[in-house]
Amino acid sequence: MAIVKNVKSINLKELKINRKGKIKEIGLSFAYKRRLNFLGIKKNSIIEKIGKIKNLHIFKAKNKIIVLPNSLAKKILIKEYG
Repeated sequence: MAIVKNVKSINLKELKINRKGKIKEIGLSFAYKRRLNFLGIKKNSIIEKIGKIKNLHIFKAKNKIIVLPNSLAKKILIKEYG
């Protein structure tokens, strides 16, 4: 799996957030086994965790912003650190 690196600060300008605070474009297939491959993220890629809005975790990988719900974000972290 990919390496997850925590980052304390978050740059909200990089995220597409509408006035209600919901994320407009997630661009993510929630198919668990293949979700990172769809995003073009290979094994040992460095994914930075740049923030959290409500129950969504926000990651940055190369030039892509990835938004995952709690359940999928935990699966990434469990595979790395568990």
